Amino acid sequence: MRATTFIMLLVMIFTCNSYTYAKSDMRKDWIKEKKQARKAFKEAYEDFIEGLSKKEAKEQLEELGLKYGDKELEDYIKFDKDFGPAIDSLVTYHEIEIETPTVEEIIADEKMWEIARKVANGVHEEHSWLYYTRDHGIMSMKKIYDTYINGSTQINISSETRDRWNKASKANFDEEQYTAIAGDTLAKLRKKTYEEKYAWKSLLSQVTSSEEVEDYLKDIEAKKHNLDYKVVKKARKLALKRCNTYSQAVKDLLHTMRKGIKKEDDKKVKKELKKESKKLKKELNDLLEVLRSFAKKIKKKY
Repeated sequence: MRATTFIMLLVMIFTCNSYTYAKSDMRKDWIKEKKQARKAFKEAYEDFIEGLSKKEAKEQLEELGLKYGDKELEDYIKFDKDFGPAIDSLVTYHEIEIETPTVEEIIADEKMWEIARKVANGVHEEHSWLYYTRDHGIMSMKKIYDTYINGSTQINISSETRDRWNKASKANFDEEQYTAIAGDTLAKLRKKTYEEKYAWKSLLSQVTSSEEVEDYLKDIEAKKHNLDYKVVKKARKLALKRCNTYSQAVKDLLHTMRKGIKKEDDKKVKKELKKESKKLKKELNDLLEVLRSFAKKIKKKY
């Protein structure tokens, strides 16, 4: 019947708690909100029992799921000491800036290249990624033709260039035969095909701006700040889960109050409970709103 644990958002999962970060504005907001909540709850509790005998106070508090003598907010809600540093690490991670990688940088980094390939596959353009970042320069002309020009997954090229490839195929990719048929060289055809890049710019933009590539680069930068990206990401998910869990805990306590008042048979006591519990319920509702606000901010911004 108590709102047993309220803020343990981000808790034990943070392995980076031993590091110190500048106190973020978000953390300062939390400290301010918590201080105000403590003061407001204590005042509401004292107002509720004012003028009541100890026996009456015990009975009425019990009806509301509260306990006589437990007038501090921490008697019902356990604030986690790691919450503040956890917020700071979230903000620190969020503020890490990365530059959009060039295709040359992606190709030079095997892990990032593989991540990019998967992104391209997700938009059904893996064949284009493979061709423009690797195969255009290392495959034989026949292999390029069979794989990317006349295969099941074709790159976008002009009809003129496609016609030249068909002529090269008829010439069995023999340099002399092809030159005689098309008045061109296979080297020029290879170069021309690579340079057209009709859909390449769009694909490259999708890859370099993808969340997957950004996360990979942020992970590298995060380690420079003694932050483990995987831990931060798990913590964010846990934070949202805890926000929902403890919002429900506050709702349950408010429900217990309403239920206790409704069950009271003595009309006079019932009326008094309704009147005197308004402030307590207001403070709990305010706490609930704070929790919702932090959940929304974490979800939207971090």
